[in-house]
Amino acid sequence: MQSIADFVLYVLVITLTITVFRMKNKMYMTYKKKELAGADVGAPLAEVFPRTEFTTIDGEKISLIDADTNKFTVLLVTSPGCESCKSLYPHINPFVQKHGDKYRVVSVMFGDVENIEPLRKTYNLTNPIVSVTLEGLREIKTDRFPFGYLLSPEGKVISRGLVGNGEDLELLRTWSPLTSQKKRFQRFSFIRKFADETKVAN
Repeated sequence: MQSIADFVLYVLVITLTITVFRMKNKMYMTYKKKELAGADVGAPLAEVFPRTEFTTIDGEKISLIDADTNKFTVLLVTSPGCESCKSLYPHINPFVQKHGDKYRVVSVMFGDVENIEPLRKTYNLTNPIVSVTLEGLREIKTDRFPFGYLLSPEGKVISRGLVGNGEDLELLRTWSPLTSQKKRFQRFSFIRKFADETKVAN
């Protein structure tokens, strides 16, 4: 009888362990980022982007102020030598196909055209690409890769942060750091007020 009881207990322990493991795995798989990393650096929020006129590697003049189509601009700052950037490139075309009616993507790449061209061919990038030097990066106040900005049709910075995949691109499109900061301040003010009231009560 004891051996049967031990066996039943063993089965229960194994079953419980498997259940807990599956629950943790499910929680991990359904976890979604709520904010972009690196959102505290870069060109100032709610201000016009430091530079609004560029010339692409194809010689085309583009403006980040889009009064004609009234589209938002997703500006992606990358570099051919950036390993982390390679996980972003495959998501650019699908993003444009999905949101092209309201958004356009402009790539600003730190590097020479000779290094950019093979990368464009490898990932079949069809969006406008701009080549910039170190001075150009300083001008747009960006020194991290891959970094993204969402600009309004008027060229103002709406959101910013590190973007390494499709999920990050969607978050850049939908997340507002200013709203997030406001909510954090409101939560902090509530906690501070509650603590002060508790202190008075005691």
